[in-house]
Amino acid sequence: MKKTLKINPNSIDSNYFYGDYLIEQGKYKEAMQVLNKVLKAPPRQGREIADKGRKNEIKKAIAKAEF
Repeated sequence: MKKTLKINPNSIDSNYFYGDYLIEQGKYKEAMQVLNKVLKAPPRQGREIADKGRKNEIKKAIAKAEF
């Protein structure tokens, strides 16, 4: 995952999966940083609907990390 993030550090998908992984590892603070960063990312042209869905998943992951 880190290799993918080096190539595209602002990828909504890669950051979501990395944040989710961090939650599974119990690294909630780090996960929150990753997820909040990508939540603020603008939607990609032509991918607005997919990005909206992914951002909903990110919000759920943030809620899980905050618990």
